[in-house]
This record gives sequence, C-alpha cells and structure tokens, in this order.
Amino acid sequence: MNLYRLEYLLSYIGLSKPWNRIMFYIPYEIYQLSMEERNLKNIIKRIIIENLVKDQKYFIKIDKIRKNFCFIIIDIKEYDLYVSIKKLFENYTELLPPWTVFPDMMQGYPRWNQGVQADYCSKHWIPYWGKMTEDEQVKYCMKHNAPEEWVEYLKENSTYLSMNYKNYEGNIIIK
Repeated sequence: MNLYRLEYLLSYIGLSKPWNRIMFYIPYEIYQLSMEERNLKNIIKRIIIENLVKDQKYFIKIDKIRKNFCFIIIDIKEYDLYVSIKKLFENYTELLPPWTVFPDMMQGYPRWNQGVQADYCSKHWIPYWGKMTEDEQVKYCMKHNAPEEWVEYLKENSTYLSMNYKNYEGNIIIK
C-alpha cells in the first residue's frame, strides 16, 4: 500500500488531515464520452491529465446509479489541485434530463420525494432547468427528445420551477 493510499484511509477515520472532496452527477458532456468509451474512470482521469499536471495524487470513486448514470466523487490531497479540478469540472454544466436518467419515472413531484430521484431532480435538474431562458429550454427539450407529457408538464409549471430555483449554484457539491 502506498503512502498516499494510507493517508487517504487514515483521513477517513480522523487520524490524518482530511482530503478535499468534489462530488457531482455525471454531466451530459461526460455522458456522451462514456457512450463512446465505456471506462468512465479513465475518461475522468484523461480530462484531469489533459488539463492539469499529470503526477498529482487523487482518487476517483464512481457510484453507478443506473445504466449510464452515476455519481462521481474525486478526493484530492493538495488544495491547489483541488481548486483546479473543481474549476475544470464546473465547465461541464449540462445535466441529463430526468426522462433519460429515470425513464420509468413520470413527470412531476409525486415520485420525486425519495432517494436519488429526489436529490437529482429537486436539488440539481429543476434548478438547472429554472436557470435556462425559454429558448434554451425549447432547444434542450428538442436535443434530448423530451416526451410530450414532459414538455406539457414543464410548460405548465415553468413559472413555478423558474421562481423557486433561482439560487442554483451548479452540479458540483463541495464537502
């Protein structure tokens, strides 16, 4: 076991300086890459290596939620690298729509009150949707082949969705 791995494990039980953590749901741009190249961890590493220094220490954990949808966690020891990686992934802003991520889920709130669906839809996707202009929303629905019931639901509730989620700060979660 190398020294960085040992430090990483010790930080989890409080015996070492904690690592900096970045967490986010897979953005559309990375999802597209994962359709071509199946190894998502390699995609994340390649994005980091192509844009930052190669020999830095970090750990990537991928929690697969559904087919082609996951939650990504990156733990970084050095604070400067943490800031750089955070900025890098903040550029990947487009979220996958709920009708793609949860195809068996109906539009609206009744089923959005539990687990991952509630977190993704209520805390991430709806605020993301609310930040878009009307033109952007129409293009987004066309790009992602929104089912007619979703289009109707979003039109009927657009004022509510836009009003209640103006403070959206992005997909990146800082711990």
